[in-house]
Amino acid sequence: MSNIAEATLYGDLAKYLRDQWAEQAAQFNETAIAEEQFRIDALIKAWFFTPQKELSGLTPRQIIRNEELDKPNVVPHDHLDDVFDDDCSICQMMKEDALNGIGGEWHFGLAPDHTLLDEYDPEGHEARWEEEEKKWSAERRAKEDEDNGDSPKSTLVEAREWLKSNANPSPFAGNRFYDAQEALEFVNRLYDLGAAVVWVTHIYDEAYRIRENGGPYADTLVVELPRETGPRVKLYDVFHHELREEQGLDPTVYIEQDALEFWWD
Repeated sequence: MSNIAEATLYGDLAKYLRDQWAEQAAQFNETAIAEEQFRIDALIKAWFFTPQKELSGLTPRQIIRNEELDKPNVVPHDHLDDVFDDDCSICQMMKEDALNGIGGEWHFGLAPDHTLLDEYDPEGHEARWEEEEKKWSAERRAKEDEDNGDSPKSTLVEAREWLKSNANPSPFAGNRFYDAQEALEFVNRLYDLGAAVVWVTHIYDEAYRIRENGGPYADTLVVELPRETGPRVKLYDVFHHELREEQGLDPTVYIEQDALEFWWD
C-alpha cells in the first residue's frame, strides 16, 4: 500500500462495491440483500486468506499484518524463482546463496508505481510525477551545490553593469522583478534619488544555473547612502516600503553604517 489513507479508502471502495453488487444481485436473484452480502463477504475473506503467486506465495492477510507490525515480508524458498531472473547469472548466484542460507532472508514490499486511482485519473497521475520530478531536481541541485561547495557569493558588483551584462532574462529577485529591465529601472530610480553606489550581492553563479538560465542570479542590493540628508530620507522611505510594507520584514536588521541592504525572498 502506498499510504494508510489510500489503503483505507480502497477498503471503503470494496465495501461500497459489495453493497451495490448485493443490492443488484438481490433484485436479480429475488433474494435478501443480507444473503447476497454474506456471499460476497465470503469471496472477499477467501481472497484475504488465499496465497497468491504475485505476492510470492504469501496471503494478502500476511502482507497487511506484517506491515502493521513493522515486520518484513519474507520470500519463501519455493517462490525464489519469482524474485530472481533465470537469464541473469548473478541473480542465480544470489538465489543459490539464499537457498543455502547465505546473505540472510529475502524480503519484499508493496510500492506500486501505478495504483487503482491512476487508472481512473491519468491526468492526476501525470501531475503527481511532474511534482515528484521537480522535487527530485531541486534535491539533486541542492546536493550538487553541497558537493561543489556552491553558495551565494557575498561579492559586491555594481548593479547596473551586472544587470546589463547578465544573459539571464530574469536575473534578480524573481518574486519582485519580472525581468532584468524591471530590476534595472528600480536601480536607476535609486540612483535618481541620490544613491552613491548600488551594488548587487548574494549572487548565485553555479554552473548548472548559468547553463540553464544563461547567467547568474541574485536577490540582494546594497545601497551606499549619500551624505546629504534629503536624498538619504528618500532612500529610507523606499527601503521601508520594500521591506516592511511589502514583505513584513524588520528593516533595522538590514541597515548598515551608511548603507541599506535591500533583500527580497
